[in-house]
Amino acid sequence: MEDVKKELGLKETMEGLEAIEILAVGGAKVFADGKIRTDDIVTLVDVAKKSDTILEGVKDIDMSIEELKDLDQEEVVKIIFKVMEMIKAVKAAKESAK
Repeated sequence: MEDVKKELGLKETMEGLEAIEILAVGGAKVFADGKIRTDDIVTLVDVAKKSDTILEGVKDIDMSIEELKDLDQEEVVKIIFKVMEMIKAVKAAKESAK
């Protein structure tokens, strides 16, 4: 499996994080006011339009697990920055939906 990890790097993991971000931002917008209303349909449609990205992010989750088993320092930093970016995106989505 070591050879597979070297070949893939963080591709599957980053795709998985991207899928999580899409869903989290969509959820933050929909639930920002504490209710699901008809005007939330626009947000749900936007999320649905990104279904290919979401599916791509979850289809090879087993490979993400393999990637995460042997991270080097640079890869850890990349993941941390991606997660920080995701948190900022969710916060911004909450604020914009108020």
